[in-house]
Amino acid sequence: MLDLNKLYKQISALGIYQQNRSNDLVKAVKAAKAQVLSVLENPQAFRDKLERANASWLIAIPTDEEPFTTFAPRACPESYTVLSTDGSQINPDRHSPHPALLINVGKVKIGYGDFLGYKMESEPSLFFEERDIKRRFGGEEREVSGQVLAALRQKMEHEELKTMIEECGQTPAVALVDGTLILWNI
Repeated sequence: MLDLNKLYKQISALGIYQQNRSNDLVKAVKAAKAQVLSVLENPQAFRDKLERANASWLIAIPTDEEPFTTFAPRACPESYTVLSTDGSQINPDRHSPHPALLINVGKVKIGYGDFLGYKMESEPSLFFEERDIKRRFGGEEREVSGQVLAALRQKMEHEELKTMIEECGQTPAVALVDGTLILWNI
């Protein structure tokens, strides 16, 4: 049985929590606007400050282009190709008589406009040699699995996609990836 009186108190607490979050967001937006205005007042000082900062490689250093410069969008081509890859993996089984891992990369190419047609295929890779399935981590030899295997799969997906892009030459193409471009998990 649902006790509505007890639930009502929790719903009221949720309302107060949401109001506080909303107030914090308004303050954060005001602070962000103030920072943007300070950059606009002296963009070179901002560039200099970033150059001096001893920070992560993930900081985007502004170019000589002024902040908030806008450009008219380019006309979309009437004919183009859409490319994509996505992979799957099977982890090694430590109870198997001979451990192995499998990475399968699916590839899709779909043409639109004058480039009608499609191609769907997969590229399976079975890794079974000792050097392929074991790696040294912190001085300890372990089987490739988990996040390292996922990173290897993602690398193979991106390499296949790069090859597909190169095969398009000067033909307009859009390349799609599943997931993040930065491997945050490792």
